[in-house]
Amino acid sequence: MFANSPLSLKLVRSTSIVLALVMLIGIIWHIYREKNQAQLELLEQSRVLAAQVLAMRQVIAENQHKINYDSQGNFEFKHLNPAVITSKVSHVFNDNTEYVIKLISLKPRVPSHYPDSFEKEKLLIFQNNTDEQEAWGENVVNGERYFRFIIPMRIEAACLTCHGEPKGEIDISGNVKEGYKTGDLAGALSISIPTKIKDVSLINSILQNVILTILVVVFSATVIIFHTNLFVTKPINSLVVFSKKLARGQLEAAPTEVKTYGEIRELTNNFREMASNLKEMYDKLEQKVEERTQRLTEANQELIKVSKYKSEFLANMSHELRTPLTAIMAFSDELLKENQGSLLAEQVEYLEEIKDSGTQLLGLINDLLDLSKIESGKMALNLSEVDIAEAVTQNLKVIKPLAYKKELDIKLNFARTEMVIADAQKVAHVVRNLLGNAVKFSSIGQTIELSVYPATGPEEGVFLKVQDFGPGISSEEKELIFDLFYQGEKGLSRNYSGTGLGLALVHKIVTLHLGWVKVDSTLGEGATFYVFWPTYPPFDSELD
Repeated sequence: MFANSPLSLKLVRSTSIVLALVMLIGIIWHIYREKNQAQLELLEQSRVLAAQVLAMRQVIAENQHKINYDSQGNFEFKHLNPAVITSKVSHVFNDNTEYVIKLISLKPRVPSHYPDSFEKEKLLIFQNNTDEQEAWGENVVNGERYFRFIIPMRIEAACLTCHGEPKGEIDISGNVKEGYKTGDLAGALSISIPTKIKDVSLINSILQNVILTILVVVFSATVIIFHTNLFVTKPINSLVVFSKKLARGQLEAAPTEVKTYGEIRELTNNFREMASNLKEMYDKLEQKVEERTQRLTEANQELIKVSKYKSEFLANMSHELRTPLTAIMAFSDELLKENQGSLLAEQVEYLEEIKDSGTQLLGLINDLLDLSKIESGKMALNLSEVDIAEAVTQNLKVIKPLAYKKELDIKLNFARTEMVIADAQKVAHVVRNLLGNAVKFSSIGQTIELSVYPATGPEEGVFLKVQDFGPGISSEEKELIFDLFYQGEKGLSRNYSGTGLGLALVHKIVTLHLGWVKVDSTLGEGATFYVFWPTYPPFDSELD
């Protein structure tokens, strides 16, 4: 949403957010400080009121003899003791203000002196701890928040006449004495001040700060937009237009003259220099491309010649090697047949080794010959209808003797499949190679599973699956085993013989049939090869 916004708007948005956060933190700190200041002011105001009330009580208490005695010395109780005077003055004060001043006691003589829960909690604290000189806090009374201040009143000598001993005796005011002693908690003076006046002042202060914040953000945004458009946006837009022209190949273009400063000016100068260098390079590029194209053409022609010579050499050498090798194998076979009884056992063994070695060498030569034909594009396919399951069965006869030597268990799983159009000899070559690898890499007593089943996907064809439980193939080698002359890790190549041609030739033959081959393996758990033979490969030429 904001990715395509102009740079000036991004700067305004970022700066506004920062300013707003800073101002918000300032407002929160201001609210905290104002609340603390308001509470301190209410506390000081409460202390002053309490001091005035207590001073009035002291004056009344000290002048009781003047109040209750006439000029002739006759005693007449006027009911103007400190508690009565304090209550009357408090009522008058409370009626004329929103303050609430009253006397409270845990043992009140009149109902109006009963404490509420907040006052009772503080009275108990005063009673249990004589060091506590005052208590204050805030709470809600009848839906309105009040600042509460309570100061304890303890029994002094002048108070014992009405509140001292003996306990239960009727004092001069007609009330029962409580039996207090000097220093005991008689009660407390409670002052409650509504906080709404301070709250209104706090709200007004918050509004002022919010309005100030908005004005600062708007002013800052205006200044940022103006200067960003003048010194950043316009020069960069000029460079954007210039770069688009360069992208369209207009190398003779130049950026529009705009007043720039600092890094923007340096960037503009670099763009001009870059355009000049690009034009110079482009003028020389066509000649260089033409020269290098000529070199590549000549190099490709040389590579084609080298590849052709290599293929011809392999074909000629394979042919020249096959002729004497075939003769050697024939003579060995003839000697074994005609001199069955006249040869020593050791001589027979030598002749069989000569024949086996010749067979292996002939297979290697045939692989090289097929490989050279495929790479030179001279490999011809003798196409016919081939039964993959039958091809596996026939070639299994050649592999079984090797499997019996290692006591391998070969399991067959053939489903009913259609015939495929392929070269029967090439199919047999693929089958023999995969079966031979499975036997070679299996340990004594292991199992080999051979499966043939129809494809179930959109492509029509037959799958050949060859699974062994040998050493397996690492994930790094899976991409390499079909390369020419690749023989696996050094440890495996020393334990298992091979030239690295077999799987490469398998891959090329299957690809030549427009099929594919892949391997699924986990190191240490064996390998499974899958070969897909299409039923009707879309060859360029029709089958005769």
